[in-house]
Amino acid sequence: MNDIWVAPRFQRQVDKHIFMNDWYHHRRWPLMLIIHGPKGVGKSTQIRAALSALKVECFDLSAGKLAGDERVASDELSAVYERASRHISTKSPAAIVIDDLDLSILSRKDHTSYSQNTQLLTVTLMSLCDNPRKFFGVNVFRVPIIATANEMSGFHAPLVRSGRAQIWNWVPSEQERLAIVATKFPFLTTSEQGRLDREFSRDHGFGLLDEIAHEAIFGIFEDNPALRELEHTEALNIADEMLKTMKLRHFLEIGKTLLAERSTYSHLR
Repeated sequence: MNDIWVAPRFQRQVDKHIFMNDWYHHRRWPLMLIIHGPKGVGKSTQIRAALSALKVECFDLSAGKLAGDERVASDELSAVYERASRHISTKSPAAIVIDDLDLSILSRKDHTSYSQNTQLLTVTLMSLCDNPRKFFGVNVFRVPIIATANEMSGFHAPLVRSGRAQIWNWVPSEQERLAIVATKFPFLTTSEQGRLDREFSRDHGFGLLDEIAHEAIFGIFEDNPALRELEHTEALNIADEMLKTMKLRHFLEIGKTLLAERSTYSHLR
């Protein structure tokens, strides 16, 4: 249940970006890879799993830290880049991962003119992309950057041009979708896994399937309070085994309940 399946073509894209930044950077390979695609298709999860498979240390930077005050955002990016560079100096590979780059102040979704906030952070990132081995006059190690985005139209064109950023679109195929669902619910039949995808993850993202599994696990602990008296790992192993005995209809019921709760919340907003 805890394994993460990474599509081979996704793994290859991440592997290529890390390798080319290390071996081919003198030929103007872009520092930044932006993986673009719809919400909920596993971009962030697969990036981290792919980096883990490559034994590359992941330095996380959320869009929330790149929002608001321009100096705070620029300083945050600089600090993370310096930490990752120091890690690479120890002969250990590293990469920076920025989730939801289109939600940061780098993106103008409302198509208004650039503010000072946007300009400063954009200049900082463009400077890194143009000269990733010298940052504000200080020699540093080159750190590959991988970002996710749902929407590309708001970015400043020079920031995402060829040479600074490579944009790769990720929309999983039917076969890839089923492989992802199969990793989350390996004890169900192929047709049952397909039913879960059609009912939930296709329109609401793979994260909903994780919520369904977590809700089912908690239900097991609710119905079997004695499990809470056991050692943590032993209790979870027993709960995982009990989860495998559940029928598809139980997961469908949980999923429909979660969607109803989401609908209520959206109306309240």
